[in-house]
Amino acid sequence: MSFRASLAVLAGFFLLSAAFLALLVLSGALPMWMGLVFAVPIMLGVLSLYPISIIWVYRDANSRGKPGWAVALLVAFAYWPFGLLAWVIFRPEKPQGYRNLGAASFAGTPGQA
Repeated sequence: MSFRASLAVLAGFFLLSAAFLALLVLSGALPMWMGLVFAVPIMLGVLSLYPISIIWVYRDANSRGKPGWAVALLVAFAYWPFGLLAWVIFRPEKPQGYRNLGAASFAGTPGQA
């Protein structure tokens, strides 16, 4: 699973969890204090997605030949989840000849000393 797909799954999980928790608290099926106990880990998860997504946007923009710092700042300050969604929808194609080496680019070539 790619990083982008993992990020989308995590974001969806946390947002659906928060919505379900809000429904339980508002319907009276869950006491307010218990809702807060469950809400803290969900909010920490959502808040951890913010810096991860900004780092991903920075790297993605650099790989596409755009200034990563400028795109990351725009996404960070453009109402965060909507700025991220806008970048994913409107980002340019990768340049011709681009190869995503991932972790293999840091491993070196086998047999070299």
